[in-house]
Amino acid sequence: MKKILSVLAVATMIISASVFPDIVSKAEPLNISETTSYTAEDLVNLHDFLLCKETSDLSNKNYDLDGDGVWSIFDLCLMKQQFSVQQSNNKTLIAYFSLGRNSGNFDTADATTSASIVIENETRYGATEYIASLIQEEVGGDLYSIEVAEPYSPDFNEVVDKNHTEMAENYLPSLAGESPDISQYDTIYIGYPVWATTIPQAIRTFLSQYDLSGKTVIPFCTHNGYGKGRSERDIAEICPESEVLEGTAINSENILSSQETVTQWLDKIGMTKKQETVINISVGGHTLDGVIYDTPLASEIKEMFPLTVSMYGYGGREYYGSMPSVPENTGAGQLNFEDGDITYCPTNNSIAIFYAQTSRPNLTMEVIPIGKVTSDLSVFDTLESRENITFSVAD
Repeated sequence: MKKILSVLAVATMIISASVFPDIVSKAEPLNISETTSYTAEDLVNLHDFLLCKETSDLSNKNYDLDGDGVWSIFDLCLMKQQFSVQQSNNKTLIAYFSLGRNSGNFDTADATTSASIVIENETRYGATEYIASLIQEEVGGDLYSIEVAEPYSPDFNEVVDKNHTEMAENYLPSLAGESPDISQYDTIYIGYPVWATTIPQAIRTFLSQYDLSGKTVIPFCTHNGYGKGRSERDIAEICPESEVLEGTAINSENILSSQETVTQWLDKIGMTKKQETVINISVGGHTLDGVIYDTPLASEIKEMFPLTVSMYGYGGREYYGSMPSVPENTGAGQLNFEDGDITYCPTNNSIAIFYAQTSRPNLTMEVIPIGKVTSDLSVFDTLESRENITFSVAD
C-alpha cells in the first residue's frame, strides 16, 4: 500500500479505488441531490480512512459523495457541508446538573471557596452551568437546568454523604420544574459534576425518564482533579440505543479559562459550525496555502496578521518560533500532532508548523492546533535551519 501523506496537507491527493478495492468498489456513487444523513462518526471514519488510520469495517458505507468512484478529501468536504446543514436543522438541548443550582444557597455562597460556583463579569454561574453556556455559544440550542425537588445541603461534606447513600440505595431523587419535550430534540448534551467517580443520581433520574433511542447524547463534566471516572460508560449503559459521543472533562480550577478547551473538543467530535479562514504562509521564496481556525485563540492570533516569525527547524518534524505577544485565549493542549498542523504552545509562547511524523511523534509540551498547512509539505525538507515565516490572510 502506497504511503499516504496527511489528507489536509495534500489537498489534491485522491485515494484510488484500486488501493482500497474491498471498500471503495462496494460504494455506489452518491447522488448528492438526495437527502443523506451523516453522523459525527461518519466524519471521523472518512477522515481516519484517508489518513490510513485504523477504522471499523467501512465496506457498507457510501462515502463517494462527488460520484467520481474514489474516496477523497473532496468527499470529506462535501460530507462536512451536509453535516453542517443537518446540524443547523437539528434541535439541540443542553441539559446540565450543577450543584450550585441545587444546594439552596446559590445567591449567597462564597464563590472563592466553592468549586460549584464561578463569577464572570459579575454574573454568577454554577460551575457546570458555565460550561453549558460555553457550549451554547458554539452550537446554539436550548439550556435546561436539572434541579432536584429537595435541594442538597450547603455543606459539601453532607452532600458527599447523601450522594453515597443515594448510590448505595439506588435512589433516584425527584426533579423539580417542568420537564423538556425531549421528542423535539435530536442532540442532547448532558452536563454534570463527577461525584464518586460517576454521574450524580439526579442525572440517572433525568436520563431514565426519557426514550433517547436514535438520539445523539454528548456528555460533559466538571471535576476536582480526578477526571471523568466511569461517568461516560454509565451514561452509555443508561442510553443503549443512543449514539453517545466522546465527552470532555474540565477541572474546576480551570472553569473560567476553558473556552478554548471546549471549542477544541466540539471541533474534534464534529459538532462546531464555525468556518475556517484561508491563509498564505510565505517561507524561503515559497507561498503555501493554509487555513486558520475560527476558535477564540486562533482568531486572536489572526488579528496579528500579517505576522512574521523567525522560526527554527527542529528534529526533522517542525519549525517553531516565539510569538511577539502572549494571547489571552489559551486552554488545554495536546501532546501529539498531525502533519501540517499549525500550533500554539502556551508553555513557551511559540507558534509552530509540524510537517513530518518522525520516530519521536510525542511532544514534551502541550500544543493547541490553530490551523493547518494545506499545501504539499515537502518544501519544509528544503529549508534552512532558520527561516522567517510570514502568516497572512489570503486575498
